[in-house]
Amino acid sequence: MFYSIYGLQPIRQLGGYGFCIRLWPEFKVAVANYNRTEAQIHTAVERLGRGWLDCCGYDKMFDPDNCGFDADKKAKLGPRTRRMYEPNRDLRVSWGNWGIEHISVPGDACGLDVGTGPMTPRDGRILTPHNVDCWRQVQLLLVVFCWFADDIALNWELKNRH
Repeated sequence: MFYSIYGLQPIRQLGGYGFCIRLWPEFKVAVANYNRTEAQIHTAVERLGRGWLDCCGYDKMFDPDNCGFDADKKAKLGPRTRRMYEPNRDLRVSWGNWGIEHISVPGDACGLDVGTGPMTPRDGRILTPHNVDCWRQVQLLLVVFCWFADDIALNWELKNRH
């Protein structure tokens, strides 16, 4: 087993946006054999991040010429319109010995960090979220983590086939 997701229960009134991802020592070994640089990780976020953001509800547009309290909601988007959220600005990943050791997603300092705690497997680590305010943040954190975790596992499987 490489990892498991624990405590994922979307129960708003109980602060149900919390969860953790338990990383076993085998995950660290698989990451060491992954042979990807942090630059390659950032390129993956840049290429895939737009789709991740859009599918998790971060597809809003911002029109600086029609915004604020007096914005006309029915007006066509102007020429200076841009996406409100962008990969490598609003979606960031830090890479280390345990693979993804930090993910930042749109929100007030929302992210996922590697560490230890009561749920940590022996010789392993856990990824715990912080400042998670909505379900789409949970979804985006899990989408990003799982994409890389699946790629790490596939790479491990291909290298260790007999």
